Amino acid sequence: MPRVPVASEDERKFIVDGIQSDFRLDGRTSRMYRPVLLATDVVNTANGSCLLKLGGTIVMAGVTFEFTRTSQESPNEGRIEATVDGSGCHSLRIFGRQRHLFTKQISRSLNYILNNPKCFDREQLCVVKGHHCWLVHVDISVLRYEGNLYDACSFAMKAALSETKVPSLQVTHDEETSEVTVDVCDDPFQFGLLNVSNLPVFISVSQVSGIHIVDTTLKEDSVTLARITYGVKDNGNIVYMSKDGGGSLDLLNLRSMSKVASDIGPQMNSLLLDKIHLSKAKQPLWGHVNENLLFDDINFV
Repeated sequence: MPRVPVASEDERKFIVDGIQSDFRLDGRTSRMYRPVLLATDVVNTANGSCLLKLGGTIVMAGVTFEFTRTSQESPNEGRIEATVDGSGCHSLRIFGRQRHLFTKQISRSLNYILNNPKCFDREQLCVVKGHHCWLVHVDISVLRYEGNLYDACSFAMKAALSETKVPSLQVTHDEETSEVTVDVCDDPFQFGLLNVSNLPVFISVSQVSGIHIVDTTLKEDSVTLARITYGVKDNGNIVYMSKDGGGSLDLLNLRSMSKVASDIGPQMNSLLLDKIHLSKAKQPLWGHVNENLLFDDINFV
């Protein structure tokens, strides 16, 4: 958990009292997320992209493809890797090695679900079994940090992958030489889509004075005892769990926090898919991310 601004004792008491009364600083209840706004296909040099706002937290996810050879261990599967970069985010108030460790921890969590066969089928990235496959790069940049970076990155990643256009290929087999030739189709309107229906989203549940809340802000992080990030599918099944923070949790709290994540996960999955579909009908032809797109909510859904 990154360092947060030091709050005075009176301010901390005010935050805790609001959470115990189920009325947080911004008016939300304990199980309510800040507004989620997104815009897809905002970078024309990427195969898929998403600019996402979760309250004051803003992240950009871009997906690119690289043609490579399959591995001997998995000859019928492609490869996919996610990287989170916060080096250009001034509001991420940690520096040096600690910032690198924080973003690396998020990258490790994202890569775990991407390489879990129950969450993402990497066989769809295979071009020729035992020969060629796609190496997919999911690059996530943190533009502004106001809390709950885990969930924001997972939302942006799933939205970007769901809108990713897989290049169409023409595969030719030479029977005499047993050589395989792969050419990219010239028609830019011929492409495939990735199946991300089983890909979970992260739901981070924090404990504050015995109360379990979701989507904490920076000020709420200052009074958070411990936090667990869950990977939750659209059916409510939990496939990933990671604890953060120095506080300890007993079995009763673990069960209660898991129940919160399992209940909210399907709702956030459904909300994210609805916004992705709405974004398709509202997609402007952005050549690059400009100030209007970044700060004007009219461009988001």
